[in-house]
Amino acid sequence: VKELTGFHRVMIYQFDAAFNGKVVTELVDPAHTRDLYQGLHFPASDIPKQARDLYKLNKVRLLYDRDLESARLVCRTLEDLEEPLDLTHSYLRAMSPIHLKYLKNMAVRASMSISINAFGELWGLISCHSYGSGGSRVAFPIRKMCRLIGDTASRNIERLSYASRLQARKLINTMPTDQ
Repeated sequence: VKELTGFHRVMIYQFDAAFNGKVVTELVDPAHTRDLYQGLHFPASDIPKQARDLYKLNKVRLLYDRDLESARLVCRTLEDLEEPLDLTHSYLRAMSPIHLKYLKNMAVRASMSISINAFGELWGLISCHSYGSGGSRVAFPIRKMCRLIGDTASRNIERLSYASRLQARKLINTMPTDQ
C-alpha cells in the first residue's frame, strides 16, 4: 500500500471486541516523521460508532489535504431542502472537524483509510498518513486497487481464523482419553 500510494506512513490498526484500537504494525518513511505508533493502544472513543459504521460501508476514504476548505453543497430548488441529502456512500464526504483537528495535532497533512471487515464487523483499518506542506492525490484506479487489498486482507483474516479453529479442534480430538 505504501508503494502504491506514496504515503509516508502505513499502519494496520486492529479493533478488539469493545472497538478499542491497537496499531499492530506500521511502515514509516523516517525522512518525514520520527514518530512510531506500533504497539500503541487507542480508546474506542477515538473512532466513534458513526465513523466505524461509515468505514464498514465506505471501504476506502481519502482526505487529500486537511487544510483545504470543504466545498458547500448548493441546492437547485427549495424543495431539495425538504429531504436531507444522504452522503453515506459519497467519496466526496467531508471529514469531521474533530478528526481534522486530530490529524493536525499529529502533523498529518493527508490521510487515507482502507477498511478491513471480517465476520460482518469492522476488524481494523489500513491507515495511511502523509506529512509536509501539500496534499496527497491517489488516483481512482489506485484507490480501487487499495479496496481490493482491503477485501483480500479481510477474507484472509477470516480464513486464518477458521483454520486456527479447525486446528484447535483437531488437537483436542487427537488427545488421548481414558476411553
